[in-house]
Formats: sequence, structure tokens, C-alpha cells
Amino acid sequence: MQFFEECGLNVEAEKLVYVHENFYTVTKIATHEIGFYFLVDLNSEFPTPDSEGYIPSREAHIRMRLLPIAAFRSSSLMPSFLREQLPRDAADRFAHPTRHLVSREG
Repeated sequence: MQFFEECGLNVEAEKLVYVHENFYTVTKIATHEIGFYFLVDLNSEFPTPDSEGYIPSREAHIRMRLLPIAAFRSSSLMPSFLREQLPRDAADRFAHPTRHLVSREG
């Protein structure tokens, strides 16, 4: 998985939770992004986060942070659908089938 490449974490994908299509424009370029979001199991070698919740990364441009689910709604977590949807689905222990979500800017 991409986690190991970017931060050295071994994770095991348990379930595909969301397929998110995002349509937006950046510097006059129309973009269609497709994201796949998985529920994962972290191994026992997970690093201890720093005081702000950040964990080490192999790539300087990537900053990964652990957040309590209660903090999602007030965070700047992107894509924004995760701020509302993820806490609701976590409360149900992701019992639903994979959700296909579509976001359109403007």
C-alpha cells in the first residue's frame, strides 16, 4: 500500500469504504479526481505521534496527523465530505457497503 512507500507504515486494507469523485477547477484546468478510501488495520509497530498528533513521514511534503474522530468536523480535513461522513460511518463501525460519493465545485 501507499502508506509504506510514503511513511514506512505497514497497514492492511480491510475494506474499501468510499470511492469519491471530485470535479473541480484549478488555474482554469477542469479536473476529475477519483479517490479510494480504505478502512485499514495498523500493525503493532505504529510510531508514537508527537504532541500535535503528527507521525513521521519519508517524504518532506507529506504531513500525516492522527486526529480523534470528534475533531474531524472542526478540522480542515480534505476532501471536506470526510468531516461529516466519516464520524457517522465510524459510529456504525462502517457496516454499510462501499459508498460512491461525488463532489462538484461551483
